[in-house]
Amino acid sequence: MNCRFAVNLSNAALVAMDDHGRMTGMAPEVADRVASAIGKRAILLPFATAADILNAGEGTWDVAFLAIDPARRETVAFTQPYLTLAVGGLARSQSQLDRIDQVDRPGMRIGCAKGAYLTSVRQSLRHAAFVEFGSAGETLEALLRGEIDVAVGLTAALHKVASGSDLRVLDGTFAHVEHALAVRRDHIESIAALEHALRTNSGALPRCATAGTG
Repeated sequence: MNCRFAVNLSNAALVAMDDHGRMTGMAPEVADRVASAIGKRAILLPFATAADILNAGEGTWDVAFLAIDPARRETVAFTQPYLTLAVGGLARSQSQLDRIDQVDRPGMRIGCAKGAYLTSVRQSLRHAAFVEFGSAGETLEALLRGEIDVAVGLTAALHKVASGSDLRVLDGTFAHVEHALAVRRDHIESIAALEHALRTNSGALPRCATAGTG
């Protein structure tokens, strides 16, 4: 039997596409090991964003890779987190900003895509203007056009974006976001088996405990 895993392709800390169009990274590795532990074969289903996963029709996927967000608990149930990722900021190289703690001041424009960490980042700002975007790609484009001063995102993904570009990652973090496996609430009984599979394979997946933290 197969187990269909929904993977958010916009989360570069969990997944990347190789030259042959195959998914690589932590998510495929976790999916293979979890599926094997529950006696099934992993099938990876790509989605452009977490919102696309949540909005997919009933029966489209069995298990999803999602960040834990209280608002999402209305429709899905989560395992215990297997990964914590730092949320950081990206600025243009010519920016005078060096650290996250310099960002929250009048005149600063902070861009953030809809996602699990949007609320915590918004609440952390008292003086800077907060600009919400539909996706990480839109946020990055706004930064490159000079429409915002800082683009918020997962720090691990921001480092990949900044590599070889005229952008740099600021020191520090806005927040940390926990990631888990999720199932639709009408399949909540499968959570126990998924958590057991994660625990069973924790030693074989050391990156799940440390990747992207900071």
